Amino acid sequence: MEACNPDVEEHFTMLIYPFRHAVSGSRREQLLRSLDGGWTPWWNRFERSQLERAVDSTYFFLPFVREKLFPEINTFSLLGSSGWNDDVQRLLAQKRPAAIGRTVSPDATLRLTCTRDRLEQLRPLRLEFRDADKGEARFSTEFELCWVDAILFPHRIGFLVFKVKLPAADLTVRKVADFLYYIRLVHPPRLGWMMADWVSGIGGSEKRRKTRQIVEFFLQDLAVSVPYRRPAVMGSSSVPRQLSYSLTDEGQSYGQNLRLYTYVRFPEQPSTLQPSASGATTLAEDSLGVPLASDPDPALIDRVLYELATCADLNAPDQAPHPAYVEHIMKENSIAIWKNWQALTLQDNVVFLGIISTRFTKDYLPENIEMDYLPLYLLAFYQRQRLIVLSGELQRSTSKLYRNLRDARSLWREFIAFRNHYWFSEVTGGVQGTRLYKNFQSSLNIPCLYEEVSEEIAEIQDYYEQQAQRKSDVLLNVITVVMLPASILATIFGAAIIKEVSWRTVIETSAGVYFSICAVWAVWRWRPWESRE
Repeated sequence: MEACNPDVEEHFTMLIYPFRHAVSGSRREQLLRSLDGGWTPWWNRFERSQLERAVDSTYFFLPFVREKLFPEINTFSLLGSSGWNDDVQRLLAQKRPAAIGRTVSPDATLRLTCTRDRLEQLRPLRLEFRDADKGEARFSTEFELCWVDAILFPHRIGFLVFKVKLPAADLTVRKVADFLYYIRLVHPPRLGWMMADWVSGIGGSEKRRKTRQIVEFFLQDLAVSVPYRRPAVMGSSSVPRQLSYSLTDEGQSYGQNLRLYTYVRFPEQPSTLQPSASGATTLAEDSLGVPLASDPDPALIDRVLYELATCADLNAPDQAPHPAYVEHIMKENSIAIWKNWQALTLQDNVVFLGIISTRFTKDYLPENIEMDYLPLYLLAFYQRQRLIVLSGELQRSTSKLYRNLRDARSLWREFIAFRNHYWFSEVTGGVQGTRLYKNFQSSLNIPCLYEEVSEEIAEIQDYYEQQAQRKSDVLLNVITVVMLPASILATIFGAAIIKEVSWRTVIETSAGVYFSICAVWAVWRWRPWESRE
């Protein structure tokens, strides 16, 4: 396959790590207080003008969605109104996570950002991959860690989001793809796999960390803690310790790789981009009357999107996909609404490509991708993670009927709460946002997952309800057969047998009868003669 490596003028990527957060339940406010100094409410990473733009961008969502995703600013005054400045100042005055924890409902989203002081501990940064045999750096590049956010959804589902950026000098598609390939791995795919290093500091003070160690650095006090005890060896006792979240079963299953959410833009004069074979020369002028560049070859655009979304090098024989597979991927997952930008959404990665440099692709599209489309993607990602957790909880590990019935009813209540609070058919009034939302959901396989979980929960609850009802019916039949003749005999011969009845006798007899009925009910529920329902 012919070499193809177009220049890139602008790049940024959001690295997304899903995890189970601990900021929930009765200790929620206490845990938020423990985050002071390392984390602060998300708006504190913006300057005043940027904050106004960020708040205004939340109106991209419909009111009932905005209420869940941005609850702190849901009551803001309209932009330009008399109360706007007061609302902005009130927001900027809140510096502690616990301050918003008291006002945000547990079923809404908490958004925090890492403090600048903590980020400075890792700057400057360089990503380096060394050859295991030669010890030489096979890949090395400086990059900027712009910010780190923690988005905490209900039911302990959270996302750690890193915004990283490569310098514009000598930037190509291949360099971006290689950078994403090396930085995304949290756990090695197999034993002996070499991992890249995040190199921070300068000169003799350099520190080398793997991506997993960087993730753990920011997960302190955020992720659920898991006690771990090493197996005893030769009769020695083991001391419990806290297992790093990324090493837990969930951390290794759902956090094998960082999800990638990337934007790149071709330069204004893309000399490496060839006009299409159809003979297209130039597009219409943009809104400022500036002529647009030549229309690039669609095949080249598809190739760039595919390489960035899969971090693959199509010149490598082992990574060259089958043409039918590429055609299927582009047909099902590409977003091509405008000629100046396109996108590709896969299960793990999303790529936006600014094809032609205009004022929109330089100034407005990057802001839309970060402030509007990223929360949209995280909402879809949350829906997927929540449905996966519910699907895992469907597995019953006990043979106790009434415990399973209680769990099934609880699962149904949780599913209904999820459907009421975070399952939306429409999230924005714009056609473009709706198309993106549908693409995100489709690429994450959310509609199929939703139908499967919904049907399974309903079927399981119905099964256990029928089992419990059948068991109760049998017991009632037994009680009826045993007690009805006894009551008839007592009615007929009671007066002849018992001449005088005191209140004590009535109370003792009634207590004995009801105790016997309760004992029969308890034994029937337990059914010790059966090992399995």
